[in-house]
Amino acid sequence: MAGLLSRHLGPDDLHLGTWPEAFNQGIEPNRRARRDLLHPLVAASYTARLARKPGSLLDKARRIAAFNGAQRQKYRKTLGPSPEHPSAVEMRAFASKAWSNYFKFCFVRNPYERAISDYLWRTNKHDATKISFGEFLERMKQGDFSHPVVPRRFDNWPMYTINNQIAVDFIG
Repeated sequence: MAGLLSRHLGPDDLHLGTWPEAFNQGIEPNRRARRDLLHPLVAASYTARLARKPGSLLDKARRIAAFNGAQRQKYRKTLGPSPEHPSAVEMRAFASKAWSNYFKFCFVRNPYERAISDYLWRTNKHDATKISFGEFLERMKQGDFSHPVVPRRFDNWPMYTINNQIAVDFIG
């Protein structure tokens, strides 16, 4: 999905969290992304991420992955701890003019299919710390976030509602 939407990025459009996927589709970071790299928090995080594997400095995909994680630092204060998935309240405050003028839409996945997808993504990301799918679901149910694979925020309702009211123009 990232590649499909990334192809339509303008030079100053904000794109967060899927730069490696976009890069794999042949999309380079746009002007805004490159400008974000000048932000002190982003630059420090980017440098630290690259320093973890100094041998990979010549690998452009590795640099894109490091930037992908670092860029979010700039937006955490305004878009929350996971700026690539802000709540509707955070997004409206961040870009009020766009919020008022743009067509806003979302797609809500089947909860079980979403849980499977999230589990597979998270266990792949944290491959050294796998847990069973059953344990994953049980920990989410109990609110036990002590394992790095268990998400603290699984409910997407806040992403398309404000004051418990739907705030987008279309839900698919």
